[in-house]
Amino acid sequence: MSEELSLEQFKAAILEDGVIDADEVAKIKARLYEDGIIDREEADFLFDLNDACSGKENDPAWHDFFIEAISDHVLKDEATPGVIDEDEASYLIEKIKGDGQVDKTELALLVNICEKATGDSPDNLTIFIIESIKSAILEDGIVDADEVDMLRKVIYGEGGAGGSSVDRAEADLLFDINDACTGKDNDASWSTFFTEAITKHVLEDEESPGTIDEDEAGYLIGKIKGDGQVDKMELDLLVNICEKASGESPESLTSFILSSIKDAILEDGIIDAEEVQLLGKVIYGEGGAGGSAVDRAEADFLFDLNDAVSGKDNDPSWQSFFVDAIAKHVLEDETSPGEIDEEEGDWLISKIEGDGEYDPTEKALLAKIKSEAKSISGKLKFKIEMFG
Repeated sequence: MSEELSLEQFKAAILEDGVIDADEVAKIKARLYEDGIIDREEADFLFDLNDACSGKENDPAWHDFFIEAISDHVLKDEATPGVIDEDEASYLIEKIKGDGQVDKTELALLVNICEKATGDSPDNLTIFIIESIKSAILEDGIVDADEVDMLRKVIYGEGGAGGSSVDRAEADLLFDINDACTGKDNDASWSTFFTEAITKHVLEDEESPGTIDEDEAGYLIGKIKGDGQVDKMELDLLVNICEKASGESPESLTSFILSSIKDAILEDGIIDAEEVQLLGKVIYGEGGAGGSAVDRAEADFLFDLNDAVSGKDNDPSWQSFFVDAIAKHVLEDETSPGEIDEEEGDWLISKIEGDGEYDPTEKALLAKIKSEAKSISGKLKFKIEMFG
């Protein structure tokens, strides 16, 4: 092939056998980069080649070169270097959609642009990228390690919807993928990435950094309840938020978290060691109902759990956790620190006697209160003398 050939003639010669081999990639690269830039005509030429050879047994060098050259065309131009402008966004969408599909090479191009761009891309391109990625991932119904890596580049890339942060459109994408792939044989890195990215969306925003505001609480509840279930990944997300938040979350979210955790724990009727650790993150996490303290809602929740699993083959750490948490609630409160006042005593009696029995865990609680309280008021003093 001679450099004297027009681009159309050059294209026809390359496509004569229907595939692009390594030698042809080298010739294309030498010709197109002769002046150091990829102009619009040359970009059109590359898209035409890719459409014609998509899905064929091309040399791997073609995939890499196509991505490099088109990225250079839109990111190394003189008008808007490093970022995608409106014209470039429309051009990319038109060319990629031109043959009615987003193939693997074009998807990799979009990911590369998200990763390499130094600023946010126009909304129409980011929406197109998000939809293209979702379609590609959901084609086989599972999320593999390569797809997690691709998502990470798109979500955290400066050229994505939220720049290096995670914006609402990107969070919606992740929830949609999770709902479609829940319970499937996804790569383990998917769970880690999902939890990390959604936590970043709600805790690293400009409006309420470090805490969950009412809008974020409503968003989380709506998205998690959207498919009618709270799956393990979503439960891990809620626990992570409780652990990482630097302030109390709205009551609507904390109630939802406690209810979701109770349902998950009681599914098999016992509390294992892993579930005790999960409870610790929720009850003592700053993002829980009482912050790092144990408030009344959390204490009621623990009594409900204990009543439901009383006499079952629970992990021994459950009793220790329950006793310490309830003792913390009544002995480390602001109203009567170190003491059991009459209101606390009546509450404890009503919770312990609510199921008609004093089980070993509740007796251990009374023994701890007897040992550590400076004073005990009301009827509880008599109960403790009897059972504590």
